[in-house]
Parts: sequence; C-alpha cells; structure tokens
Amino acid sequence: MIKADVANTTIGERFRTHVAAAENAGVTKPALREAMLHLAYYVSFPKAMEATAELVRICGPFEPERDAIDISAAPDASVVKLLTGGPVSERLREMDGGLAELSFRVSTNLWRRPLLTPKERAYMCLATNVCNQTLGDPFDVSIVLRTGATPAALREVIIQMAYCASFPKALQAMLALERQLKPQSRQLNGFMQQAMASLGNGESGISLG
Repeated sequence: MIKADVANTTIGERFRTHVAAAENAGVTKPALREAMLHLAYYVSFPKAMEATAELVRICGPFEPERDAIDISAAPDASVVKLLTGGPVSERLREMDGGLAELSFRVSTNLWRRPLLTPKERAYMCLATNVCNQTLGDPFDVSIVLRTGATPAALREVIIQMAYCASFPKALQAMLALERQLKPQSRQLNGFMQQAMASLGNGESGISLG
C-alpha cells in the first residue's frame, strides 16, 4: 500500500495511515527507509524524495547508516543471476548495451542491500508495474518467481493492488500475468471469480511468505 502511495503521490493522511499500519505489523523504520530508496529507482527519485521527507516528519530523522555496503565490490553471484536471467534483460542488451550496463550496475547495487529481501523487492517491483501499467516488456514476472514466490502469491499481490491502484489496473495486470504463466496457469475466468470473492470477503487465505 505504501508503494501505491509513492507511485500515485498520495503523500498525506493515507500515506501516514499506511506507515502506521506497517509499523504495527513489525516493519522497522530502517526497513521503511530502505523501501523508499528501492522505489527511487523504479518509481522516480522526486516521488521517493517527497515520500522520504514525509517519512522523516512521521518517524523522526534517520540515524547514519550502519549497514552501508561497498558498491565497488563485485555483486553477489545470486543477485547477478536473479537480475540477468530473464527475457527483459536479454532484450535490453540487444537494443542498447549502454542502457543495459547502467541498469545492471544500479540494480545490482540496489538489490544486494540488506534490510529488504530480494523477494520483498520483487513484490515492490510487481506493485510498481500494476500502478504504472507497465505490463509489456518491463512486466517480467520471472524475477519474482526466481526469488521463490509462487504464482498464487503474485496473484494475491495484484488483488491487493485492486484496492490501492484501482480494479481496472489490477485486471489488466492479472491478464498480463496469466499470459506469462501459461500453460501452467489456471483458467482466468475461474481465478477472477475467486479474486472477486476474496475482495468481497476481505479474506484470501493466500500467504506471501
């Protein structure tokens, strides 16, 4: 929900409510800060900066970072494999090697930072795609799946975004997801009935762990 607030620039009472809900759920202030940093790359720096300023007003100033990493060091092999093993990275390399190299350097330094797991970062990217409706080439769910997430969990993220980003956007994302998951995916009509029932009941029974 915080992700949608940053993407949609709803940095007000709704954002403060969602920050409080995250803290009540056990999310730490450093982890919230890390989420803003991650979103700066995928949503835009100005939006993330505005959200960070509001976060400081809510939580107080951040302490100096004690977990900084050496960005000159070679990234972990698992992070490299995660971010370069999909079709999008291959197509980007074919289209523009310079942009591909820049994207690789920024994303590998970002994704290997502590406080947020690769799966948490992947969920945030999926939510960004739903909000921004970047459902073509950038909508590469293979990264999320390689973090250990299940197709059911991806669907549940999109259902959640129906509330945060709008049902039409979530529906388009669900259609794009099902196209990528075929032929192993369920029939879309049957799942959308389940999704609508979940939204109506406020219960899904699907874990994002």
